[in-house]
Amino acid sequence: SFYHMGYEDMDSRKLLNSIIEYAEKELSCPVYFSNLQSISLRGEYSPIGHYISINEKLKDSERVSTLIHELGHALLHHRENRDHTATVTQRELEADMLALMAQSRLGMEITEGRARHLAGHYRAFMAEQKVEIESEKKKDGVFLPIINRVFQRFDEAWGNMEKYLNQSTREMETVNLSIQKRTEGAEAGYDEIGRAWSSGKSEET
Repeated sequence: SFYHMGYEDMDSRKLLNSIIEYAEKELSCPVYFSNLQSISLRGEYSPIGHYISINEKLKDSERVSTLIHELGHALLHHRENRDHTATVTQRELEADMLALMAQSRLGMEITEGRARHLAGHYRAFMAEQKVEIESEKKKDGVFLPIINRVFQRFDEAWGNMEKYLNQSTREMETVNLSIQKRTEGAEAGYDEIGRAWSSGKSEET
């Protein structure tokens, strides 16, 4: 089908439950599985209510991917942390970036769709800022403060997050939290952010 709902997977379910536990215990951010009306709406974060809703139609693998993105919003865009001058496009870009960092640390595959999603929001943000993609100096001035803020918030959160993730990943076959895997994955995720920054050739899906 056009909208990929993911697949049932025990490893993904364990990871999902660990992320939910982290969100609810460390961030006081409840996670609900709801009928979001539209099949194209996979999830949403409420900065006012400070909760996450995930489309109940999604399967395990897509629930994890969607939850990690919405967790990015919860970490960056709760009332205490959010930049109130940021546009919707900027907030989506920031959540995409943080999600890629988390997925990379976990050794999860960065799918083509996720990379396109990031690149699409990057291009839209640069268009909002009236910055030409080819203009390196202007691009650095606009984008570097954002990426630095996201990196800082991710690094602050990762230590606590990892404690919960380690509990569910000790016996998992597909997610490996060894130092080597984390390093390789991080490099892959940061490469995707770099590619979006350098070219932004892909379009948002």
